[in-house]
This record gives sequence, structure tokens and C-alpha cells, in this order.
Amino acid sequence: MSNKLMTACLFGVITMILTGCWDSIDIENRANVLAMSIDLAHSGEPEHTKHITSLKEGYEEEGQELLILTAQVAVPGRIPLGPETTNGGGDGPVWVVTSTGKTLNDALLKMQLLIAETLFLGHLHVIVVSEDFARSGLDQLNDFLRREAEVRRTAWKVVSKEKASTYMKVAPELERIPALYLHSMIENTVELGKFPDSFLGLFWRRMSSEGEDGYLPYLQIVNEDNIQIKGLAYFDHKKMVGILEPVEIGLFMAIVGDEEGGYGFFVEVPELDEEVLLITNRRKSKIKTKINGEQPEMEIKIRIEVDLHESNHEVLTIDNEQVLKEIEQQCSVITEQKANEIINKMKEERVDIFGFGGYFRAKQPKFWRNEVANEDGWRDHFEQLNVDVSFHCHIRKVGLKAE
Repeated sequence: MSNKLMTACLFGVITMILTGCWDSIDIENRANVLAMSIDLAHSGEPEHTKHITSLKEGYEEEGQELLILTAQVAVPGRIPLGPETTNGGGDGPVWVVTSTGKTLNDALLKMQLLIAETLFLGHLHVIVVSEDFARSGLDQLNDFLRREAEVRRTAWKVVSKEKASTYMKVAPELERIPALYLHSMIENTVELGKFPDSFLGLFWRRMSSEGEDGYLPYLQIVNEDNIQIKGLAYFDHKKMVGILEPVEIGLFMAIVGDEEGGYGFFVEVPELDEEVLLITNRRKSKIKTKINGEQPEMEIKIRIEVDLHESNHEVLTIDNEQVLKEIEQQCSVITEQKANEIINKMKEERVDIFGFGGYFRAKQPKFWRNEVANEDGWRDHFEQLNVDVSFHCHIRKVGLKAE
């Protein structure tokens, strides 16, 4: 009996080993999508795709806006495997394909008919959405991406000021593959402390959390082939409602306690008609919550370390410690004032991108259960939230000469 059992087990193991990957697809038979963009279609459905997924005439006139899906597909054999010896921007490594549909799945089905190989989203790095699409809501896109098991949660979703499809055709000089350049640019911006981490999985977590709203990078094309982060696009109920300017992003990161510095700003030297440039090196914040009666309150203490880099006047010298202290004081006053403006702006729009609701939910559970209960309840309290913000600037390094 034992011999029969051992034989059966051995046969089962051998069977599993020898079967291989029953659902494998050779890499050359896949069309790897590296990036995709989504725009709202304002000119209707193209004639060549009208009757692919619809059985009736004029379905684009039923009141539902159509979507334009554009994808960068890697061309097999043309992706560089090593460092380039020539400038980027040449055509060849990617193929840009466009389709239109009522939904993303509809557009993807039509796109598949334009490509011989099977579309594969496992190497998708960036999803670019136009501002008008983002303001109309991201429910459909989020639902599609969450149900698509191939899509990595480490991919980035970004909002574009221009048509999103433009980013599929931009050819930066530093990289032959536009999608990889865009992905690297965003990742490096996070590492340099110029933007908070908000990759796809993290964005979904924030959007699903009670007491916190999501945000994404807001991009703009400059000089045709240059891409810059123009601001931070923030969302309310999965719809984009506004933008923070680049200089405000640094203060936002200070409020939420993102330690890595990166932004610079000018501060006026007291009693002198001069300005000095301060570069943020480190940030640290301490957040406390309390309930005063039935009113929630927050106390935020922020310390930022800055490097004093340069002046807008050649003859300015740092000759005593008192001048440094006055600059630190001026820095604290300016940053505190601007941070309060950002918080008040978010309170007026009832958008909690700071995640203050999460602090109350964790630290004040009784208040949350009895007074807040859900996301809409928190928006009412957030609008009336008392926030006491204090900044302390410390000059860590001086790059100006002293006499």
C-alpha cells in the first residue's frame, strides 16, 4: 500500500514539473504597452471603428462622452538594452496607437484590432489623463485598472494640462523611450523631495480612506519636448477640483511630515532691501489632535532645516549671528503664513489632502464614531476644523561669504 502511495505521489510531482506554463505567451507575441493616455473625445466616433462593438447607429450621440485612448507600444527588437551613444528623440523603439470608445475596455478592444500581437499591460509605467477628463471623474479608470491584474500598483497616474495624447509623442533628448523618461522623471522628483509619493496603489489607498483625499502630479509641456511638474492636482470624490502651485507643494509636504527637502524660496533680509535664497534640506512635523467640547482641533509644529545659498545682491555678507537669526525668523513667519493659506484653501473646498481625518480616526475613535461616522461627516467637520500651525526655520549651512 505504501509503495502504491509513493508511486502515486511521485507521478503527481513529475506531472506538475513536466507540464510547464500552460498559459505562457512568448514575449515576441506580446504587444507591451509602456504608457497610455486618456482624453475626452469632442468630435465623435471615427468611421472605421463605429460598428466594432455597437449594434446600433449613432451610439456616440446618446449623451455619453467618448474617450480617446492612446498607447505607447514597444517595438520588439528596437528597445535599447544598454547605454545610448546618440541623442534620443529618434523614432523606432515605440509605436503610438490610438482608438476611441465609450469605455476604456471598449477602446482597448478596438485598439487590439489594430495590433497583431496581444496587448500586455504588465509593463505599463505611466497613465496620463487630461485635465478635463480628471475633472469629469476617475471612477471608470480606477475600476478598470483595479480589475486588470496585469497592471502594476507601482505605475504612476498623472494629470496633464494639455491633451494627454501629446505626452505619448513627446521625444525627450535624454531617453529614446518617452514612457521610461516620464516615469524616471517623476520617481526622481520624489527622491529629490520635490513631490510626495503618490504612485497608483498609494493614490487608490488615499481615495478609499475615510478622512483623506488623493492627489496626483500635474504636468505641463514646455518648449515642445520638455516636461515639468506644474503643480499638484487634488481630488474630491474622485474628481479633480484644483491645483497647488509648485512652491506650495513644499509647504504641503512640510505639513504632512514628508522629511526629504528639495524646494527653494527667497526670503527678505530684515532691515535691508535684499533677498536670500533658502533651499529646504529637511522637514519634520509633529501633529496633535484634541477635542474642545465637540469641536476638533489640531496643533502642528513644523521644523525645517534650510541651506542659505545665495543673495540677489553681490555685496551682501553674513557678518554676525544676529543676521542669521533674523533671516530664520523671517523664514518662519513667511512659511507659517503661506501654510495657513493652503490649509484654509483646502477647508473652503472641503478637500482633506493632508489626511487630518485619519489622525482623528486613529487618535480620537470615540469622537469619530459618535460625531463623524463617515467621509461626508468628516468633510463637515474639516470645514470648521481649528488648526494651529507653527514653523521653526533653522539655517543649517551658509553658502555666502562672511567678513
